[in-house]
Amino acid sequence: MNLLPVNSEGAILALRGQSGIMRTMDYRGTEVLSAYGPLELDSLRWAVLAEIDSEEAFAPVREFMVFGTGMALTVTLLALVASHFLTRPLRALAEGVRKVGAGQTEVVVNLRTRDEFGDLGRAFNAMAASIKEQKDKLQRQISENLELLHGILPASAVVLRQGGDTKANRQFTDVTVLFAEIVGLDDFSAREGEARAILVLGDPVSAFDEAAEKAGVEKVKTTGGSYLAASGLSVTRPDHCRRVIQFAKEMTRIAGVFNRDHKAVLKLSIGINTGPIAGGVVGSRKFLYELWGETISIARLITRDMS
Repeated sequence: MNLLPVNSEGAILALRGQSGIMRTMDYRGTEVLSAYGPLELDSLRWAVLAEIDSEEAFAPVREFMVFGTGMALTVTLLALVASHFLTRPLRALAEGVRKVGAGQTEVVVNLRTRDEFGDLGRAFNAMAASIKEQKDKLQRQISENLELLHGILPASAVVLRQGGDTKANRQFTDVTVLFAEIVGLDDFSAREGEARAILVLGDPVSAFDEAAEKAGVEKVKTTGGSYLAASGLSVTRPDHCRRVIQFAKEMTRIAGVFNRDHKAVLKLSIGINTGPIAGGVVGSRKFLYELWGETISIARLITRDMS
C-alpha cells in the first residue's frame, strides 16, 4: 500500500478546523476545484477533500457561453432579416410618395402581400392613378383652352395674358393689315336660306384661315362677312407686306372656287395698308381682340370704296 502525502492548501485548512471551496493545485500539479472540511472522529481530526479538475467542472459553463453567444448572434441575424422584410414595404411606399411629390405621375408600388402593407400599397396605387388621371385631364383642359385662346387672339396677346396682362395692350410700329368684305351674302342667304348659308359659308372662312397660316398671316377676327388679318403682330416679318398680298390673292382664288362649286356670285372687297397700329383685348369674359389706328381705318375705307 502506497501512501502519498497531501500537502495541499485545502488539506491544511481542513486540519485547522476550517471548511470551504477553493481553486488550487493538487498533488499532480493540476488545477482543481477543491471542497474541504474537518472531520472529528474519536478525538482525531481528519480532513475531508472532494476535488474535481477545473477544466471538467467549468466545461458546461463554457459550452453554455458558446451556445448563448451563438443564439444571440442567430437572434440578431434573424432580427435584421425580419427588419429588412418588414421595412421594405415602408421604404417602397416612401419612395413612391417622394416620386409623386416630385411631380411624377406614373408611379406604381409593387406590394403583393395579403397583409396590411398590401392593402396600403393598393390604396397608394389607386391614389397615384387618380392623381395621374386628374393631372392628364387638367392638362388636356389647359391645352384645349390654349387652343381656343389662340383661335381668338394673336400669339403675342396669348403670351401677354399668360404673363398676367389681361388686356394684352401693345403698340406695333410696322405691320400690314388686311380688311376684307364678302359682297353678295344677302342674295346668297335669300337663295339658300339662312341656316344653309351659314353652314356653307363656314367652308371658305376655314379655307381663308388655313391660307393665312401658310402665308404667315394672323387672323384677328371674323364678323359677319368681314375678315380682319395682319402680318407682323406676333412674329416680326420684314416681308409682311408681300405675305399679306399673297394671302389676298389666295383669298380671291378660294372665293372663285366657292362660286364655281355653289353657283354663287360672291365677291371679295379687300383693303390692305401698312403702318403702326395698336392692339388689345376688349371685354373680360366674352372678349375679343381689336386693332386700332389710322392704318386700320384706311384699310376699311379702301374696302368700302371698292364695294
